[in-house]
Amino acid sequence: MDLSKELEFLHQVCNAVVPISKSVWNSLPNSFFTRRILGAGEFFLREGKEARELAILVSGVMKESYQTSKGDEYVKSYVFPGEFTGSYYDLLSQKPSTCSIRTLQEVTLYAAPFSQFIELSQRELIWKEFRLRLVESLFCKKAKREFELLTMDAKDRYLVLTKEKPELESFLTQKQLASYLRITPVSLSRIKNSLKKN
Repeated sequence: MDLSKELEFLHQVCNAVVPISKSVWNSLPNSFFTRRILGAGEFFLREGKEARELAILVSGVMKESYQTSKGDEYVKSYVFPGEFTGSYYDLLSQKPSTCSIRTLQEVTLYAAPFSQFIELSQRELIWKEFRLRLVESLFCKKAKREFELLTMDAKDRYLVLTKEKPELESFLTQKQLASYLRITPVSLSRIKNSLKKN
């Protein structure tokens, strides 16, 4: 994807949150978004560091995860092209980040300083609405995740995940996938074997 198509892609992503006219979009300062390419395994945000940027992923895949004091990792979510990342909670708290955001493969993203985004939403009505809709969409994503973890068994969570994101298994390890489903790799193997038999 060339640069002009990437910028148009950004507009389409934001426009899906709330309709933003070309004139409003083009009035954004040229320095508002910074294009960044990160290699596989690089951090966009590291736990313990202050979260300062909100980003839109253009290509590749990232993961948002938590780590316990024992070193166990729990995947909060995976981020795909056309999705936002930055850990909104940590951006708002202005405290050391509770989560890490790391690439699973080379990614291209566009990052904007969260402070500038807040200023823009306070100054212009359309961006205030955009911020509200974005928060609503992030809340819905979080609520859906909680519903699945609290009400579905592991097998059903696996089936929902592979139906919605079938590409995940092509680049996730068994351990990473099991972590997202909140089960052990052994349990995941049993689920897969059971489904194959059926």
